[in-house]
Amino acid sequence: MLHLIGKNLWARRYRNGWLLAELIIVSMVIWVLTDPIVVTTHDRGLPTGITEEGMYRLNLAAVSSKSARFEAGEDTPEARAANVRRILSRIRDYEDVRYATLQFRDVGPFCSSSWSRSLNTDSLHYYPYMVMFFEPQSQFFSTFGFEEVEGQTNEELDRMPFENKEVVMTVDPVPGVVSLGYRYVDFKTDTLNWIIKATIGKLRMRNGMQPQNVLAEPQQLEKFEIPEEVCIVFRTKPAINETQFMQHRPWAEKELRVGNLYMRSVKSYHEVIADNDEENTVNYTYRVNLLMGGFFLISLCLGVSGTFWMQTRSRREEVGIMKSFGARSVYIIRMLLGEGIVLSTLATLTGCLIYLQYALKEGLYTNMWNEQEILPIYWVNRFPLHFLGVSLIVWIILLIVVSIGIYIPARSISRITPVDALRDE
Repeated sequence: MLHLIGKNLWARRYRNGWLLAELIIVSMVIWVLTDPIVVTTHDRGLPTGITEEGMYRLNLAAVSSKSARFEAGEDTPEARAANVRRILSRIRDYEDVRYATLQFRDVGPFCSSSWSRSLNTDSLHYYPYMVMFFEPQSQFFSTFGFEEVEGQTNEELDRMPFENKEVVMTVDPVPGVVSLGYRYVDFKTDTLNWIIKATIGKLRMRNGMQPQNVLAEPQQLEKFEIPEEVCIVFRTKPAINETQFMQHRPWAEKELRVGNLYMRSVKSYHEVIADNDEENTVNYTYRVNLLMGGFFLISLCLGVSGTFWMQTRSRREEVGIMKSFGARSVYIIRMLLGEGIVLSTLATLTGCLIYLQYALKEGLYTNMWNEQEILPIYWVNRFPLHFLGVSLIVWIILLIVVSIGIYIPARSISRITPVDALRDE
């Protein structure tokens, strides 16, 4: 069979040369269209680093000073902070709530704002990280349900006191360095910036990003503008249905009103993530890439399939001669498919090698901000695996397209009798 396939390809080498050239171009175009879709789909499927099931965020608002309900005595910074704590206490005391904590400046996983800094170990190496804030011993870690690492549980982190410059950091912020107890000293000024007292798993702060380094910095409620920079995140007890829980809103509107503060809105964290996606056009961009990539891929596939369809249909006389010598229909179909597989494989190898020259210079698609943003623990961050993985996908797509273009007409012409095939010619 292989010998016959080789002879047929060589005998039709001029016509197959044009087909091969077309497939090489198509393979490179498929590479360009497929790469961002594969990487983004991979990144969106990575763990977030939090347990969003059963988690909600409550936003606060303040009564206008022109309102009849406004209480001037409750408008001091101290009174506002005390009222926030009263609301937080009422939420914790609610029968369906397990944990509740404060969130500051709307920074954190899938929040609207973001703070970023970089860890500079020397003049050549720097490692970017995101920043969020938490109040120590406030159920912050249990509420978010961070990934527990290095033998530390979220409950233990919630009980920890934090002294000056002690922070919580995602694990392994610097390659090859032990996380716990790591002291970040500015190499320029030789001053201590912070010490890692506890660690959590890496966090995915946006749907269009991979898990990355995040620093949780201890803060106190009194340092923030209330209610503009403060909201409450809480977690319900296991097995509490989200739809049923949200029906308790009348209780919240009545009970979560203290002084000049009241509940403005409450959303499940799934809604928070969806809102963040829309705000950052993550879903829109992803959908556009899928639609555009799908449209062009379908157009290319139809063109390639059509070409092979016509080429296969034109071989009726050859098939008739083979049938006259006793060739079975299955043998003929396998032979024609084998020729297509060989052409597809040669085209994919050539096209990918050509694209490799561009990739070595410009790089492959990535959602990372820079090469030191996170450790390259995923296959899409490792150049050889990334290139081979997408090339394999390109090869599979091309094989499917060519096989469809060959199999349907091959199945039809393999059933005709030798007399009919030769008479038509």
